[in-house]
Amino acid sequence: MATHYRTKGLIIAKRDFREADRFFTFFTKDYGRVEALAKGERKIESKLRGGLELFYLSEISFIQGRYWKTLVDASLIDNFSNIREDLTKMKAASLIGRQISTLVKGKEEDQELWNLIKNTFQRLNDSPRNFLIHQYFFWRFVSHLGYQPQLYKCVNCKQELDRDRLYFSADQGGMVCKNCKQGLNQRVDPGTVKIIRTALEKNWKEVSKLKVNSHQKDLNELSAFYFAHLKNL
Repeated sequence: MATHYRTKGLIIAKRDFREADRFFTFFTKDYGRVEALAKGERKIESKLRGGLELFYLSEISFIQGRYWKTLVDASLIDNFSNIREDLTKMKAASLIGRQISTLVKGKEEDQELWNLIKNTFQRLNDSPRNFLIHQYFFWRFVSHLGYQPQLYKCVNCKQELDRDRLYFSADQGGMVCKNCKQGLNQRVDPGTVKIIRTALEKNWKEVSKLKVNSHQKDLNELSAFYFAHLKNL
């Protein structure tokens, strides 16, 4: 008799399979990243459909088959309705989901990462600060995975950073001073570095008070640049 596994999971990706089936990727409370097949989910009469949609938080039950896991039950806990009704929030959620599904490889329990992901979607649902929520998530996320950038000294010469001219090296994993910047084009504003430091060192309540409008373009370019590097590792 097959063993049933039950846990809470947030759906971060989905893809069609065969004529009426669909694979869902979850980040779960008890098993980390889980990909499971929902047989017949694309049929209107499927009993699974009510608990399965992108960015749903659901309680799921699955069994381990020979080739893949198969969902046997999915009960909705929270559909984060405010995210679904706001295009900007949906874009942020989609980017966060893509970053999770791309960079998380492990399939074991990770309570800290589960809390970060679950709290991020709750904040995105409840708060208007969509951009800052994503930046707070991203830098804490990559740091948790072991890719926290060096933000206080030049990663090359180890000297204190010059506030006026800063550069970022994805290959070396952090900030580079003007004397070591040969070949680097990713220049970074000192205010941007300060915001990232704060995101890594302070809790959300304190970070949520930050004013980031003047640094939004710089933060967006830097996080996108670093993500593009990490997904190719």
